Amino acid sequence: MRDENGQAMYRVETIIKQHRDPLTFTQVSWLGGHGQHDMESDDMYFEGQSIDTTQEGRVFLGPKIYTVQEDDDSVLDSAPVRFLWNPTVGELIMATSGKIYRYIQDDTGRNTAEALDATETAITMDGDATASMPVGSIIEIESEFCEVTATGTTITVIRGVLGTTATTHDTAKDVFIRKWTPATTTVAGVTDLAIYKGVVFAGVGASTAYKYSTDDDSWTTSTLTDKYANYFLVSPDLTGLTEVLWKAKTPNEVARAQTGINGATGDDDWRTPNFVGDTTANITKLFLLNNQLMVGRVDGLWHLDSDGNTHQQRPDLLANRSTDNFKYVTEWQAGIYHSEIDGMGEIWSYNNYEPMGPLFRTGDISKRGDIVGLAADKDWLYVAVDEGTNTIIYKGREVRKDGDLRWEWCPWVFAGTNAVSTMTVVQHTTSDRRLWFGYGTQTAYVILSDNPTDDSAARFASSGFLRMSYDLGSSLINE
Repeated sequence: MRDENGQAMYRVETIIKQHRDPLTFTQVSWLGGHGQHDMESDDMYFEGQSIDTTQEGRVFLGPKIYTVQEDDDSVLDSAPVRFLWNPTVGELIMATSGKIYRYIQDDTGRNTAEALDATETAITMDGDATASMPVGSIIEIESEFCEVTATGTTITVIRGVLGTTATTHDTAKDVFIRKWTPATTTVAGVTDLAIYKGVVFAGVGASTAYKYSTDDDSWTTSTLTDKYANYFLVSPDLTGLTEVLWKAKTPNEVARAQTGINGATGDDDWRTPNFVGDTTANITKLFLLNNQLMVGRVDGLWHLDSDGNTHQQRPDLLANRSTDNFKYVTEWQAGIYHSEIDGMGEIWSYNNYEPMGPLFRTGDISKRGDIVGLAADKDWLYVAVDEGTNTIIYKGREVRKDGDLRWEWCPWVFAGTNAVSTMTVVQHTTSDRRLWFGYGTQTAYVILSDNPTDDSAARFASSGFLRMSYDLGSSLINE
C-alpha cells in the first residue's frame, strides 16, 4: 500500500520473540511423593517404580521381594486369599481357595559338610542344594538365618540376616528353610480367618460350615445350628472386660457368640442374628470404628449398635454398588481405610468420610487402578493397586506441609504382573518385621525397616526409576 506520492505506508520488521533463560533448577527433596505432572511443588515428582522417597533429601531403591512357595518347591494350588498371624502357636498361616498352609520350618535334606566360623560365606554342602536352596531363599543353620546368593554343592550366603547373628557351627548341621506346608486337614473355599481366645476360625461361605483349629494343622467342622460364616470379627463385649466373636453370613446376617465351638450352649452359642440392610446386596466386611461395630456391604456402610439397631452411614453407595466396597479394610493411626469402587476412602470418626489414596487427585499422570490390598504399621499405610497391567504397592502417610495436611505416596514395591489379592504386616520377632502379600500363585514378602539405609537387615530391589515432573523451560513467554 502506497500514498499519493508513491511512498510505502507500511513497515516490515523482524521481531525476535523472547524466550526463557536456560532452565536450571535443583531438587533436593522428594518427600511429597508421586503424582505431579507440572513442576509446582518442589518436593514431588511425576512417577516411579521400586523406589523409596520417604527420607529427607534422598531417593533410594525400594525393598527386595522374597518369594515363598509350597514345601515341595512348587507354586501354591491357587492364589492366596488371607493371611493370619497366630500368636498362640507363634506362626503365620495362609489360605488359598483350596487349602490352608502353615509357614513352618522344613528340612532341606542337605547338611553342612564343613565347620563354619562366624565370617565364612562359602559353605560346602553334602550334596547339590540347587533345588532345595534356590538363590534368594533364607536358610536356617541352628539359630542363624542366612540369605543364599549362589547355590550348588557349595552355596554362597549373606550371614546373620533378619536380625540374627553370625556365629560358629560344627560340621554336619541340618539346614532348614521355611516354606508353606499344607495343613493336615484340607480346608477349601476359605473367605476369612480370625483368631479368638486361642482358636483360629476359618469362614468358608454361606453354605459350608465354618472350621476352627487350636494348632493350625487339624481343623474341626462346626456342627452348631448356626454354622455358616463368610467373615469373622473379634471385638470387646459391652463391659469391656472380655471379648466376643462376631460372624457375618451373606447376604445380611450378623451374629455373636462367646465361644462358637462345638457343644456351645446359651451365650457361648451363636445368638439370634441381626439383619443389616436388605437381601439384595451382600456383606463384604465386619470392622470396628472406635469400638463401634461397622458392617460394610456392596451397597453401603451400616453401624450395628449394642441394642441391635442398625444405622445407615453411606446411603450414597446405594447408587454406587460394588463388590470392592469395604472388601479391604485396615486401621492406621485411629483412622479406618477401606477400598471403595475403584479407589479408597478414609473414615476418621463416626459419619465422617472422605476419598483418598495413592491415585486420588493424580489424574494428570494418567493412572487409574483398583485397590487389591491394604495393610499398616505404626508409621505407614501400605496400599496395593492393580493399575491394569502391573500391580504396585504404595507406601504413604499423611503429614502437615505449609500449614495444610497432605498425603505423600511413593511407588515402593513393583509386583509387576503378579496378582496381589491380600496383604498383611507381621512381626515374626522383635527384629524381623515383614509385609506379606499374595504374588500370583506364590506368596512374597519385603523386610520392613524404620531406616533402611542404616539397617544391616534391609535388602533392596535390583533396579528402579524416578521420573521427574515437567517444566516447559523452552516455552515462549507470550504463548
